Amino acid sequence: MTGDVPARPPERADRRTRVLDAFLIAGVALVDLALGWQGWQSSTILTDALPYIDGARRLIESGVPPAAGSVSSLASYVPPGGAYWFVPGLLLFDDVRLYESPGTFLAQVATLVLLFQLVRDAFGRRAARLAVVLFGVSHIGVLTVDHFLIGHFYHPVFYVAMARAMVLWVSRRRASGAALVLASAAAAVYSQNPSLGIMLASAPVVWAVYRPPIRVSSIALVAAVSLVVWSPYLLFQWDRGFADLRSQVTRTWIMPANPELVWCDHSLSMVPVDQGVALASAVPQVASVTPAWITRATRGVSGLLSQATMSLTLLYTPGFYLPGVAWLFFAMMLTCPLLRDPGLSRAVARWWPPSSAGRGGDRRQETGMPLPGPAARVLMLGFAVPWAILIVVAEPDRADRWLWIWPLQVALLAGTLDWLLARLPWRTLRLLVVAGSIALTAFNAHVAAVLDNWRVNGWGGQPSRRSAIVERLADGVRAEGGTHAAVGYHTWFWEFMVHNAAIDRRYKQGWDLDTLLAQHGVTNTNRCPEGLSAADEWRIVQTGADAQIWGGRAVIGGDFTEGFEPRAIIGPYTLYRRETAGAGRAAGP
Repeated sequence: MTGDVPARPPERADRRTRVLDAFLIAGVALVDLALGWQGWQSSTILTDALPYIDGARRLIESGVPPAAGSVSSLASYVPPGGAYWFVPGLLLFDDVRLYESPGTFLAQVATLVLLFQLVRDAFGRRAARLAVVLFGVSHIGVLTVDHFLIGHFYHPVFYVAMARAMVLWVSRRRASGAALVLASAAAAVYSQNPSLGIMLASAPVVWAVYRPPIRVSSIALVAAVSLVVWSPYLLFQWDRGFADLRSQVTRTWIMPANPELVWCDHSLSMVPVDQGVALASAVPQVASVTPAWITRATRGVSGLLSQATMSLTLLYTPGFYLPGVAWLFFAMMLTCPLLRDPGLSRAVARWWPPSSAGRGGDRRQETGMPLPGPAARVLMLGFAVPWAILIVVAEPDRADRWLWIWPLQVALLAGTLDWLLARLPWRTLRLLVVAGSIALTAFNAHVAAVLDNWRVNGWGGQPSRRSAIVERLADGVRAEGGTHAAVGYHTWFWEFMVHNAAIDRRYKQGWDLDTLLAQHGVTNTNRCPEGLSAADEWRIVQTGADAQIWGGRAVIGGDFTEGFEPRAIIGPYTLYRRETAGAGRAAGP
């Protein structure tokens, strides 16, 4: 009998490994929570989120499921599934600034778990752990923990779920995988935007290559459930002649002519603000004479450049942008499937074989995980097909259209780094490569700004100037014994806000401010889309740029302060009260 310590039972080792994996995912999720929710008091309400808040509130109060979401940039209603992500926030919090947070945190946890499982099956446990950390500390990873809807940036949870389902479908030959792929795509389109249906385009390619089994009954069940869930939106579309669905599928703009006709005062007009960005309506429209194939080629190259340098890694610091590093990571990601090819791997191993030390860090042999095979190739197809489609259809100047594919880019990057780590002979060198990769991803302007704001203003941050001026307004109304007041807003806005009123009368200049005002127990009786009315008792006027919000590039032309006296000034905002009752509208343009 020797004095050797008996080996740990394999099942206990597996259990310990799973516990460590769970702690890693939970730790990354908590870091994302701390960074993503930092400064919540200074957050602003996205106009695109307001229709979903209304839908979630009606669902809670009356049990009526939402029938439509927000009005998209194509002037058509998108499906209403995003409203369900606001339900936890409405149940847990009374502050509208937190309504979006609980649902998106749950989506973030699901994304991390699915990403880990996806990369583990494709490249092994070490690569999976690296992918979770890289995604969690990246600009996009931190951003997604608090925002389900970020303009045109859609949360990647359903995309990762679809990729995971395709891997199960192919590598484990599960017939139910096809149904899970369809369910993930249906949920993505219902919850966010029909344009995300392009994520489903990789499924036929995967089936054509690997011919995994298909069970018609499972697909029929998913289709039936999806039809039930979609029924309120489909009934709404029936009444509208399916105009919105056609618009989303064909990418057709359906804004009515002269949307300003719904304004209360037709003598008013929009003018561009001095932000270096002109109104689209102010730019002369010149018919294009460029051949179509040149336009498509230019769009493809522009899209490739923008996604490679902006959506792939977002590796920039407050002072520098690092396009060279971004291109390096882009090249590493594209080489991943080649490095994982068995034939090429054998050829490479002849001159650069895996080191015993590097191989020892990979626990795939110990845990029984399969070596890279179909799962890695399915992952690559799940990324490459939507990526290629986006090159053709995405606007050249809209790199944010690409951001939802970031998790699979991280997965491929982690696979390449894992391949590299297996060939490095020294543990210290491997640790330096891992630490350097994490540092390059985490050291970005967004995380730096979050940490700086945390240091200066505390974790909760300071209320935004818009919130502060609305609070002063509510105090003034309540001091006069009222709960209703006619409030006008002469503030900067995006022109779609007042244009969309031609489709949905809830859209108006200052809708977000009305929502904040209602939180203080005061209702604005001014429903004019342009935000100004002859009956205004109070007005908020913006005199300069607000660095705390994302722009706004139009304003109603004219001076609307005559007959009003200032009551408070906070940053670029001034609160005015009408001097005498019944004084009529202040001077216009």
